[in-house]
Amino acid sequence: MKFFTMLVITVAALTANADDSSTGCGLGWKVTKSYTFSATTTRGTTNSYTTPFGMTFGTAGCQKHTIAQKEVQLRNFARISYDSISIDASMGGGEHLAAMTELLGCDASVRGHVGLKIQSQYQQLFPAQGSSDKMVDQVISIIGSDSQLSRTCQLDT
Repeated sequence: MKFFTMLVITVAALTANADDSSTGCGLGWKVTKSYTFSATTTRGTTNSYTTPFGMTFGTAGCQKHTIAQKEVQLRNFARISYDSISIDASMGGGEHLAAMTELLGCDASVRGHVGLKIQSQYQQLFPAQGSSDKMVDQVISIIGSDSQLSRTCQLDT
């Protein structure tokens, strides 16, 4: 009876693996597009290394992951609006800072908290020779280190 049970479990597991419903991106899909067990195993082996890069950078037939797309939008906005964000940050709020927190994926209910956190770190975020990319990195770090903000802001980098 144990043998029969193990056989059923094994067949079910192999069937589940063969029913691959991934998006079709990654080098494994370039090798084979069939849904057999060996094709699924090949894709599982190759895609485990290549798909994360493909989804991040939009290569290997993958679309850029929304998290990576959000970060590009955030960095572009910060580059264009750096001075205005700096002014808003000095006051702990404003249109540009609100827009940036929205791009950070922060819920509207915590935007005031984000503004105060950024205002409290103003000197470190906006030094005389600062850059928008360094500021964004530091803001992401600030959000990640705050227990409430790390749960409510959805930009994972």
